[in-house]
Amino acid sequence: MPDSDAALADAAMLAAILDGTHPVKMAMASWAREHLADPNLVERDQGCEFWREGWEILGAAGTFGVLASPEFGGRGLPLTTALLELEGLGLGCRDDGLVFATTSQVLTVGLTVERFCTPEQQAHWMPKLISGEAIGSFSMSEPDAGSDAFSLTTTAERTTAGYVLNGAKSWVTMAPVADMFIVFATTSPEAGRWGITAFCIPADTPGLEISAKVPKMGRRTTPFG
Repeated sequence: MPDSDAALADAAMLAAILDGTHPVKMAMASWAREHLADPNLVERDQGCEFWREGWEILGAAGTFGVLASPEFGGRGLPLTTALLELEGLGLGCRDDGLVFATTSQVLTVGLTVERFCTPEQQAHWMPKLISGEAIGSFSMSEPDAGSDAFSLTTTAERTTAGYVLNGAKSWVTMAPVADMFIVFATTSPEAGRWGITAFCIPADTPGLEISAKVPKMGRRTTPFG
């Protein structure tokens, strides 16, 4: 694409995102108001309770598959359209924790699995993530590393049976209800920032310990641990 065409495309994308009344955004907001109106939101928020029913509604509507390839059952929408839908969801759904969990499923877990996991992992997890049957969790931050991936101390050591991971992760969104985790660990300390690998780990993996949900201020309906 010539530079001028690319610039025009970028300008069109930006204009769409900044359009507060874009039709895609408004349509999604209207849908969310109708289908995701939970009369128990205040009680759930006070109790830090995740809304599984709302999650299943979003899965049935194809929201988790907005960017995913049709090969896995996704909708394969352009990035701008997908972002407009997610922003519309935020406008129309009063449960901001559910919205945050949805964007995490779409933009951190789903994209990572589709782009970087093995074909076997993709075939197993992508349909489940898209349908909402499985919940994924992106596990990078650590007690002393925050979101600085280059400072993490979790290690992954290769053995004859695969890899053994040792370490701890903190502030892990959706951890208490997750079915799988994307976990970052150092495989080659001598390589510095280039020695970090992401692992796809089922929640029932022996040795993986998950805390109970951790109360927090704001966005309480998105559990983390």
